[in-house]
Amino acid sequence: MIGGYFSPAATTAERERKQIAGAIGQIERYVGPMTKTAYDLPGTFEAPLFDVQRQMDCVDEAKNTTLYLRILREKGWINFHREGYRVNRGFFFNGWPHTSAMINNPSTGKDYVVDSWFHKNGEPVEIVPLKLWHAGWWPKTIIRD
Repeated sequence: MIGGYFSPAATTAERERKQIAGAIGQIERYVGPMTKTAYDLPGTFEAPLFDVQRQMDCVDEAKNTTLYLRILREKGWINFHREGYRVNRGFFFNGWPHTSAMINNPSTGKDYVVDSWFHKNGEPVEIVPLKLWHAGWWPKTIIRD
């Protein structure tokens, strides 16, 4: 169950972000078969042309992740963070546009992106400081062209 990711409850914001990363992946594993996105691959253009209906882009991922974050908060499992608006980076001039979900730590004012687009469906998501992500951050495990 999803609640297991939050047991025991986090005592720090950093621990809570790790719990969120795993819980979002678990929600994707649960929802994927129902929405036909269980085989969603990393990125946007990785799916074979015949299978693009199952492939989500970053806007799809950000919208779903924002909803999942709200549900987790409303269940009382997230206490150190609040879901925020979706954030964007790039605009063709400095790379492809990219969108992600965001959380804020109200006690510190720090913002973090919660990005599920970099990995296939069901894997833990990436949570990094917004400023780092805006600078073009990518996970080290991803090879870019």
